[in-house]
Amino acid sequence: MTKRLAILALVLLGGTPAAAAPLELDDVLDGLPSHPAVTVADAGVERAEGERLAARGAFDIRTRVRTERAIGFYDRLVIDAELRKPTRLRGLSAFAGWRLGSGGFADYDLKSATFDRGEVRAGLDLPLLAGGAIDRARADERKATQAIALGRAERARRILELQRDAATAYWDWVAAGYRLEIRERQLELARRRDRDLQQTIRQGNTAPIEGVDNARLIVAREAFEVGARRDFARAAFELSFYLRRSGEPIMPDRSRLPPLGDLPPPLESETDVETLIIEARKRQPALAAIGARVKAALDPAGLFNPGRMRAGT
Repeated sequence: MTKRLAILALVLLGGTPAAAAPLELDDVLDGLPSHPAVTVADAGVERAEGERLAARGAFDIRTRVRTERAIGFYDRLVIDAELRKPTRLRGLSAFAGWRLGSGGFADYDLKSATFDRGEVRAGLDLPLLAGGAIDRARADERKATQAIALGRAERARRILELQRDAATAYWDWVAAGYRLEIRERQLELARRRDRDLQQTIRQGNTAPIEGVDNARLIVAREAFEVGARRDFARAAFELSFYLRRSGEPIMPDRSRLPPLGDLPPPLESETDVETLIIEARKRQPALAAIGARVKAALDPAGLFNPGRMRAGT
């Protein structure tokens, strides 16, 4: 009832219900970024980026403050504050600090005593052996960076696979839709011929066996039409895995079949096919993923584990 009222209102206002726009392949491909498989790949990239951000925290400025207060024969106060900035240059660290030591100190502890206003220090720490070529902080950062590159390559590969599968599902749906239309036209022709045959049989101009043979043809074409309708429903269901809006699958109906005149023409020559193959190989993200894995396997930062080395020694 509501639908009838809406149509009646449109007619009274001088309009007609808008027909569904033909479904294009680009409409299917545009919804792939919200596909669950891509969402999972995006989560992997975000996780790797978070790990790299956490690894970069090892190069932030570190603050250390130490206080010591002694009450007794040697009444003294010691305050020691330091700022340290690790770098990625062969484990080099820059530091600056201030220390104050006032009060009484034993003769063997005069190293803690300072002037009244304390003392300032600054310098550079450069490891010669351990922590020089590589350390845990730099190794973790490189691993996270390689994980991001690998995650992005895997995401690109996943999108390419989805585009391939989505295009296959789309053209299967289009073909199934037009096969159903052909079966329906064949069935309608057989039924129209049956009506004409029945009329000529009643007039005595056609043998009754012709009507029986055409009835058999109608039954066969009805079976073909049912099978084509089932195939189209299955193709629409498979296409809904890739046709999405706001992440939700959409089941397309026959009203969205593209006109035959709008379908792309076939490739004209084998040269066009070879050109497309060469271009596809250049843009193949699987090669980038393999390269990222090889780089991660051969990078010293991925093989060297400072913690394991210390445990072994």
